[in-house]
Amino acid sequence: MNLSKHLLYSMYALTLIAFLFETTNSDIWLQNLLFNASNQTWLIDKYEEPYRFIFYLLPKYSIILLALSLIAFYVIACRRKYSKHFQKRLLVVIFSLMLVPSVIGGLKATTNGACPAQLELYGGDVPYVKAFELMPEWGSGDFPL
Repeated sequence: MNLSKHLLYSMYALTLIAFLFETTNSDIWLQNLLFNASNQTWLIDKYEEPYRFIFYLLPKYSIILLALSLIAFYVIACRRKYSKHFQKRLLVVIFSLMLVPSVIGGLKATTNGACPAQLELYGGDVPYVKAFELMPEWGSGDFPL
């Protein structure tokens, strides 16, 4: 399968997932499974070890390690003159590992995207608003993020 078909299928999957979250409350349903409403706590506290390492730090470090390993492998592949086709695919994976987290982090920082713990539903002060909905009026203060 060629690269353009992979990208097309990825775009279809992304569109389907975005449509699912925008037309249903499946994200809230999932969060409700992980939140104990009676004592206002999450099933897994992000500051409690070993959960902090397993669910927050390990994925970040793994992506960084994978990207660095693939960069080293790419350099070796170029020196040993592996096929250009293989090198191009490797570059796509490397750039994806760098670009996707960067774009997500940038979008989250500039769009005032709230984490579930910041939502009013879970004891925070930010209203739950879907991606394509307008934020409610906040009076004289700024958005509380």
